[in-house]
Amino acid sequence: MCEDPRFHLGPMGRLYDLVFQLLEQRFDAETCDRFATWLRSVRPTVGHLAIMMVEMALSGRPTGAGGQYRYCLVEFSSAGEPVIDYRLVP
Repeated sequence: MCEDPRFHLGPMGRLYDLVFQLLEQRFDAETCDRFATWLRSVRPTVGHLAIMMVEMALSGRPTGAGGQYRYCLVEFSSAGEPVIDYRLVP
């Protein structure tokens, strides 16, 4: 993934590594591969944004006004695109 010449990871490289380590703990290898394949198919800026959103969803940190919401990683599409929801924390 990181060998793709379109991606200048710079400091994002550590975040990519972190996200894939977290995904490997929570999902099967096929899902991780599908996500990596999808990342290679999109523009680098979209890939970077997706990595940041997946990290936020996996962290469970509250966001929004008063920390009432969280990003939740719902699933990965058949193409590997992450499906993220913005949910009210009960």
